[in-house]
Amino acid sequence: CEAPMQVEGWAKIPDETKDHLLRKLTNKLSYELEEPHVVQCIWKSFAKQYSSFRSNAHKYYLKWKEGGGVTLARQNIYEKLGDRRDDWLWFCDFWETTKFKKISSTLKNNRKKLTYSHKLGTKSRATHQHEKGFDDIDMYEVEYHNAKNGWAHKNFEANSVKLGEQQRALPDSVHQMSTKEICIEVLGENSSYAKSKGLNRKASGVDAISTFEASSSRARLEEELANTQSELANNQSQLAVQKTTMEAVVKFME
Repeated sequence: CEAPMQVEGWAKIPDETKDHLLRKLTNKLSYELEEPHVVQCIWKSFAKQYSSFRSNAHKYYLKWKEGGGVTLARQNIYEKLGDRRDDWLWFCDFWETTKFKKISSTLKNNRKKLTYSHKLGTKSRATHQHEKGFDDIDMYEVEYHNAKNGWAHKNFEANSVKLGEQQRALPDSVHQMSTKEICIEVLGENSSYAKSKGLNRKASGVDAISTFEASSSRARLEEELANTQSELANNQSQLAVQKTTMEAVVKFME
């Protein structure tokens, strides 16, 4: 990971340093980053990968600490840091501070209070979706259901049934754009799904992600079928670019 380690988190990294990381990544890509939603995707991926890197390093530290104490943990540098001993020792000191322990304890307690929990583990939703090649409707079940524990909540199961019914009612030629519209119609314009896609009605700032306005009625789906068919190829091309970009970010941050 080429990002600086001796800071409290991604938000504390100076903007000029982040811009430098973006330029280095851009030089490794075979296309220009002109679309705002692609750049935004990169920043989110950067932050996620950076956070995951530090989280895994902390788990590694705790494993050694529980097995032999702080001194032994400090001696065994996290392998992905290579020979960056100064960064490792800074981490070790930071993880033992009162500030970090307080934040860690608060986050742990907050997670316990959650009414609903997804079934994705430590991987992000985007990572699961990319690896499995699922559309948004299939991903809804993956996110909230597993074979061992079933559905996270009965409401999620009911929503999944509605999503499936509406998807099966669509003409074969409609796919990517319509699955998003179905999710908005069933889950709501201010659902966590809508917010993750930048499609929520109350979204703040410039909406660089959404290239169409989500429909809340079946009638509009029928009216826009012709346009959907012509736009589908372009949307799939954009998704391919975003997938390539995310793969490059993951590799760059490792």
